[in-house]
Amino acid sequence: MCGTGAEVEEKEEGKEGAEEHAVRWHARMLANCYRRRDGGPVTRFEYLVASVRDGRVWSANDHWQGSVPQGEPGADASCPSLLDYLEEAGAQAWELVAVDPETEGTAVLYFKRARYG
Repeated sequence: MCGTGAEVEEKEEGKEGAEEHAVRWHARMLANCYRRRDGGPVTRFEYLVASVRDGRVWSANDHWQGSVPQGEPGADASCPSLLDYLEEAGAQAWELVAVDPETEGTAVLYFKRARYG
């Protein structure tokens, strides 16, 4: 669990310049915050939210997915089918973690994947 580091700060006060001390202390605290209790690194994730309407994915993270600009004739039909979208998302290591059915014919899909770097 992340601590305040106040006890470490009190012991090291005066051993180095205040700015150096603050930088080192902050780096130690961040390193401790991103570790599991067993000492291993914490897995960080990125998320994708896709909106589905009538069997087509029309939005992903608020970005239009169709090849025809939104609002123009044929725009909805230019969006990828749900199956095609799921296959592509899976190939890019996205894992479907939840589905929120909204009104009839619409849903929101929630994906996550491990983030590296």
